[in-house]
Amino acid sequence: MSQPEEIKIQQGEATYDFFIIAKGECECFVKDEHRQERFVRTLSPGQHFGEIALLTGSKRTATIQTKNYSTIGMVS
Repeated sequence: MSQPEEIKIQQGEATYDFFIIAKGECECFVKDEHRQERFVRTLSPGQHFGEIALLTGSKRTATIQTKNYSTIGMVS
């Protein structure tokens, strides 16, 4: 179980785990060219994140933070 406002992945880090949301919601944020963080969207149960880094080996392209208590599966 993840706590509210827990950062699951951070933009720019080099990790390759893939996540699937079972319960709860997560928020997606991206830093722009001025390093200002902007909200992109809310992810709900059944949605996933982390696939870009897993498939391409690139660094994380966004920051994902839990919005509330969440259950999130992880594939390494």
